[in-house]
This record gives sequence, C-alpha cells and structure tokens, in this order.
Amino acid sequence: MNPIDSNTLTAINQIALDQIRTPNLPVPVALQEANDLLTYCRKPHIHARLVSVGQFADFADELDRRIKFTRQAQSDWVNVRDQIKPDELIALEEQANRLRSTMIAAGRYNLRARDSQATLSQIRGGDSMADLVQDLSDLSTLFDRNRSAFDADTSIDAPSLITESRALSERLSSGVSTERVGSEPTATRLLRDRAFTYMDDFVTELRSAGRYAFRLEPATVKQFSSKYKRRHRRARAESDDSEGTPTAQDVVEEEVVGESPFAA
Repeated sequence: MNPIDSNTLTAINQIALDQIRTPNLPVPVALQEANDLLTYCRKPHIHARLVSVGQFADFADELDRRIKFTRQAQSDWVNVRDQIKPDELIALEEQANRLRSTMIAAGRYNLRARDSQATLSQIRGGDSMADLVQDLSDLSTLFDRNRSAFDADTSIDAPSLITESRALSERLSSGVSTERVGSEPTATRLLRDRAFTYMDDFVTELRSAGRYAFRLEPATVKQFSSKYKRRHRRARAESDDSEGTPTAQDVVEEEVVGESPFAA
C-alpha cells in the first residue's frame, strides 16, 4: 500500500477484531457516497452548522484522509484477490453467475402468482463471492419448495437447476475457503475491512450530526443519508405486502424526507 500516514495506519490497526465490519454495501459505492458527503460538508454554511453542534473544525480533512486510505486498501485487496483466484474458481464463478441469472428470471415468471416474490427480492445478485454462494443455496431451496410451479415451463429443467445450484454453491464455498488460507490475502482483506470500518464510523457520526443540525430543514437532512440504502429500503418495502410502523431510521432513509427524526 502507498502509505498515507503512520497515524492512520496505527489508528486502523487499533480497531478491535470484534469491532471490524464487513462492508454492507459495495465498497466503491461507499467510497463515492463518502466523497459526496465530503464535498457537501465543505460548503461554508454546512461546515459552520456542523461545527456549531460539536464537530471539530478540521473534520472534512479527517474524512478526506479516511476516504483516501480506504480507497487504497480496497485497491490493494482487489489486486491481491484477482491475482490469487485460480482459473478453476474463475470458471465456477462465471458458471454460477449465469445459473443465478437464469433461476432468478425463471422464478420471477413462474412464481409470479405465489407468495415468493419477497424472497426473490432479497436475492439481488450481490457483488461478493459470499453473496453468490448464498444466493445459489437460497434459490435451490425456493425452487425445491415450489417444484410444481415450474412444471409448465419446458424451457428449463427445474430439478436439474436445483441439483446444479446446490452443487455449485458447495463447490464455490469450498473453493473460496481454500483460496483464503494464504496469509497475504487474509491480511489484505482484513486491512480493507479495518479501513472501511474506520471510514464508515466517521461517515455515520457525521450523518448523525447533520441530521441533528438541520433537523428543521428536511431537504438538507436528506443529504445526510445513504442514497444506496434508501433505494434498497424502498425496494424491500415495495416487495412487502404488510404495512408496518416506520422507524426513525426509515424516515431518515426515505427518498422524500419528511419530518426529521430529531425534530421536537
């Protein structure tokens, strides 16, 4: 890694193992959202208001430093990950991605009249290998429990898809575990997760401060939430037939922000 500064590396390495978080959204998205937040917070009137509720004067420089380190840590992880992935695992991954797409499309169509769309909505095709492994397992279970729904669809062989998805899920899981035994990829991935946690903690704190500082300005409050998470929360809500009582976080993450959760 190209060093940013020793203080950042020291701070990151001091994060306890049980406090390290695996990214809950694509890291490039997290980095872009953090950078968008940084740009917004550099506006003089936004900066002044955040400082007025307790943020230190140089908070923007601190966020910039954390973003840069996380971006470099992510780049290092991607390069190591891609270099060590064996040809057989790459081929399996490509096969699994094609199978997942086929099964999702078949499920959307053949289960359209059943209460299975919410389950399918959770299988969105995540970016990581772990997502792929879990998606194949979930799809095989979904198809197995609804076999009769696929009887009229002669364009696919549902029993074969079930068998193939289970087998691929197991093979991929085993392959990934073998791949991660090496010390270099393990250390590089851990440093990336530490860096993400270090950046995400600061982003979370800054968003909280922004929602409080601008609690009477709904349009501004919206700038202090994740667009990615708003979009996915909305998609989940649309797939859920029940109408629950929204939480304060739900209010914050809505596409159109109404009353701030910090309003009196």
